[in-house]
Amino acid sequence: MAHVRRLLLALLLLGASAPAAAGQSAVLLDVPLHRQAHALSCEAAALQMALATIGIQVTEDDLLQQLARDGTPRTVQPDGSVIWGDPDVGFVGNWDGAFGVDGYGVYERPIADLAKAQGAAGSVAERRVDPADLYQAVREGAPVVVWMPYAGEVHGRGSWITPAGAEVDYVVTEHAVVLAGLDDNGVTFADPYTATLQRMRYDQFEAALAELGNRAVIVRP
Repeated sequence: MAHVRRLLLALLLLGASAPAAAGQSAVLLDVPLHRQAHALSCEAAALQMALATIGIQVTEDDLLQQLARDGTPRTVQPDGSVIWGDPDVGFVGNWDGAFGVDGYGVYERPIADLAKAQGAAGSVAERRVDPADLYQAVREGAPVVVWMPYAGEVHGRGSWITPAGAEVDYVVTEHAVVLAGLDDNGVTFADPYTATLQRMRYDQFEAALAELGNRAVIVRP
């Protein structure tokens, strides 16, 4: 009987930890796929796909021209620390540059502001968001731009300081994709680097999301 009780307990714990999206009907949004036009323009390319999903047509380069930027140059201090721009303010570095050398990217607030400027007035920037809220948004028909390491894999870590004194932690390589679908086995996302739909298990996706602070933009009209 003891082994039966242990089995029942294990099954209960497994059920308790199952993602909120599991056990529901599958959903896959019709996201028009687009390959990013620049080495580090994944956030704008992901936003282009998300906006197109809700019927707003705009090019990646038009988005980049309107995107807020932080032009602070990357400066290495005598002690080896780095001062650079703030991706919460605007795009840091050059989107045709080398990651972490003269180019980086941008985070959720400037992307949400850009989405609203294109007519997606209901768009919301999220940080430290519960993944269940993102899954619910997709079920309601809203594409979600999310930040994660490329392919969910971390190949290095680092940090720099903004001129205002904020510390920016980063992973190699920061990336943005569009959460587009769910089923019992995991998520589907549109990857602007390859212009393809990719699959990932829930545990992998949620771990990848956490690497960049559970950042997201829910894109709504």
